[in-house]
Amino acid sequence: MIVTATFDVKFFSAYMTDFELRQVPYATMLALNWTAEDAQAAVVSHIRQHGFTIRSAQSDQWLTNQVKLARSDRATKRSLSAFLKIGPGTGASRSSLLPSIEGGFVRRSSHIIGSGSIFPVGSIAIPNRGRNPLKQIDRSLYPTMLGIQERTPIGRMNSDAKTRVNGRLQSLGLKGKRRTFVVRTGAGTGQVRQRIGSDKKATILLFRIRPPKMVAARSFFFETAQATGEQRFLINLRRGFDEAMRTAR
Repeated sequence: MIVTATFDVKFFSAYMTDFELRQVPYATMLALNWTAEDAQAAVVSHIRQHGFTIRSAQSDQWLTNQVKLARSDRATKRSLSAFLKIGPGTGASRSSLLPSIEGGFVRRSSHIIGSGSIFPVGSIAIPNRGRNPLKQIDRSLYPTMLGIQERTPIGRMNSDAKTRVNGRLQSLGLKGKRRTFVVRTGAGTGQVRQRIGSDKKATILLFRIRPPKMVAARSFFFETAQATGEQRFLINLRRGFDEAMRTAR
């Protein structure tokens, strides 16, 4: 996603002298870049304060690093346009969900829970954080790390992990590492649970499994950047012109 800031400064230069007119490109360049910086700060602030749950300093850094104003996207005297972008964060090659959030998207997972015969392809594992939305979940307990697979009856291969009940094939369920297992709770829904202690009936809920879901659009980028540009550009242009005149030779 890219926001391009372009403004008409003819009204500002209509009654200037030739000397002052020569400073307009430099003043406009400064104003565009300052306005883009203001828009970047406003978008980052919106992400932090409105509807985005940030659970750690690392998440905050990764998320806000995606609001980019690269050196190559800044305005110059020869190219009076500035570009503010949303792109993948730094670190491991993680894609950005922010553009999808801006326009709405189908939330789905690329990982299959089990063989895909029990839960729909794209099913989502939602961490159980209880009453604390900032609770950190041990990555080793995520379904992709647990090696979840269908239970295998004695004497059968993994590819035949089903048995007949009343003449119908029925899955024997899913199990994983670290005493974890998966249960169905309804059509396309389920839970990832973990046994604790010596009592086999004592378990805790790790994840809820839900089918893919449409997530409504949440505008945070375009409207914020546009509103900031409209509010700040003229102020920055006047400031930029003062700076251009001060440093003019």
